Amino acid sequence: MLQMNCFVNKSFLQISIIFLLWIALLVSCGENDSLSEPTLSPPVNQMPSSSTTDAGDTTDAGDTTDTEDTTDAEDTTETEDTTDTEDTTDTEDTDAPSQVPHSVSLRAPENAANCTTANHIDEEKSEVTFLWTKSSNTSRYEINIENLKKDFSFKSSTNETSFKIVLDREKQYNWWVVSKSDSTEEIATSEKWSFYLQGIPEQYHAPFPAILKGKATKETVSLRPREELLFEWEGEDVDDDIASYELWLGTSEEQLELMASEITTQSFSMMVELDTQYYWQIFTVDEVGNVSKSIIQSFSTVALEIEKISPKIMIIGAPNRDLDVNETYELGSEYFDDIGDNVAPPTAVNWTSSDISKVTVDRVTGLVTGVDVGTADITVRVTINEQLITDTITISIVKPRTDGQIEINDDYEGLFLVGQTRKFTFKYYNTEGIETNLPPNGKVIWKSNGTRAVFGKTSPDLAELVELGQETIMVRLTFQDNTYLETTLDIIITQGPAIWIIKDLPSPFKVGDMHTLSYLFWNSEGKEETLEREPRWDSSRGRIATINPSSGQIIAKEAGLTTIKARVRGSDELIEDSYRITVTEE
Repeated sequence: MLQMNCFVNKSFLQISIIFLLWIALLVSCGENDSLSEPTLSPPVNQMPSSSTTDAGDTTDAGDTTDTEDTTDAEDTTETEDTTDTEDTTDTEDTDAPSQVPHSVSLRAPENAANCTTANHIDEEKSEVTFLWTKSSNTSRYEINIENLKKDFSFKSSTNETSFKIVLDREKQYNWWVVSKSDSTEEIATSEKWSFYLQGIPEQYHAPFPAILKGKATKETVSLRPREELLFEWEGEDVDDDIASYELWLGTSEEQLELMASEITTQSFSMMVELDTQYYWQIFTVDEVGNVSKSIIQSFSTVALEIEKISPKIMIIGAPNRDLDVNETYELGSEYFDDIGDNVAPPTAVNWTSSDISKVTVDRVTGLVTGVDVGTADITVRVTINEQLITDTITISIVKPRTDGQIEINDDYEGLFLVGQTRKFTFKYYNTEGIETNLPPNGKVIWKSNGTRAVFGKTSPDLAELVELGQETIMVRLTFQDNTYLETTLDIIITQGPAIWIIKDLPSPFKVGDMHTLSYLFWNSEGKEETLEREPRWDSSRGRIATINPSSGQIIAKEAGLTTIKARVRGSDELIEDSYRITVTEE
């Protein structure tokens, strides 16, 4: 009996161990639906027959059971590994972050509202700024704009969260933003908003009342006889649309009269009576018809005490040269009264000539005409209060000389550069054509036909070259018998730096002849300067004449025309001059 109880206890212990191993196996596998149920079942508690099993057999049976358990555990482990691999894959798929872009939230222009933040461009267009929020998983944004009539549509891609575009005013627009990603073709579209882009709003602000200023705001205003009084004021309008002003003036504050309207400046001059009390006011009118009125200001006028002087008359517009025979020239005059004011003379003026055989003058207009070589005094006269007032000038009449010749000689030949002061001289050739000294008592006058060269500031023959362009220089030599020789020189005033080829090729220049050209160079200030490197020379037609590119030596090859050029590299440009030459036969 004791032996039987020991056997039962031992068997129960073995069964309990096996059951605990089975529970542990379930816990280690976890709650996984894909895990297979273990094949190990709890052993049935069977009582072995005492007649066939002894203590040794029992031990063997226990060993056999352990072997089966080990095999089952290995099978279960293999199943567990396979299941774990599948579980890991499923977990990664479930936890991977989404790459689909999110939609943005629109910010401005506001939805279903009037857009008042656009920048004014012109009368028809404004620049609108679109704003939206940043969205996740987004590489770029596509903004879409269309007007309500669907006759305008626009789309553009940007990486920013704002976009500017110029649109037509007084129209309604829809807009929306599409979020896009470089990692997926899926997109996200925002809400569609609409707005109205307003036109220029009408302004209805009245102008500020004008502020009265100047002499007419003083209590007493002193005026010269016939002096106009200057009324001044200052006007402003927040809409900046002042159209005009009106000046109201009167001798009573209750009875102002409109003196001037449609005044577009902030001042106005007019004659007023002396020794009079005046009241004045300014109306300001804007472009939509709004009117503001200034305060009413008063002042009194009195005569300014002035020391009397003698009236005088002056001839104006006298010629700065002699006149030719048959040449006409109109003179003018100005009259100054006994207080020095330049006014129209109270009586008519008349003109006279001291020698009508030399010069005649129209008594009314002052038009003079050269009749013959010589001089005459031209006088203008006016009678004031039985006092004769006059002014006189002398007019010389000359005529061209039929013998002799003069020729302008530019002292340092070359280009005429703006900023230079150039001295001009001339040569005189007598009746035999021989260069000789100037005749005694000869009068020389230099001048230019335009304003680009100015003579006489420092010396009669020095000209300041003040402006770019073409100018005509003239010199006239007048003899004692009132005959003259005259010649002109056309010049081009240019700008430095510049190079000039000295045009000294022998004439004729025949086939086989050789000649070395030279040059002059002026810097940007118009001053002559020596180049560190010689210019580069070339000939447009090498078969006519060749030229050494470094030395400038020409060799005539064949009859014909060619152009020689000298080039030098400036700081930022190529500077050149050309010389057209003719080669003749031997």
